[in-house]
Amino acid sequence: MGAAMLAIVDEKIRIRSIWCCVLA
Repeated sequence: MGAAMLAIVDEKIRIRSIWCCVLA
């Protein structure tokens, strides 16, 4: 359960960082 949650959070952070790079 914790591992799945961590994976979801990691994916959100990755998507956000990609968007930051795109918008910057």
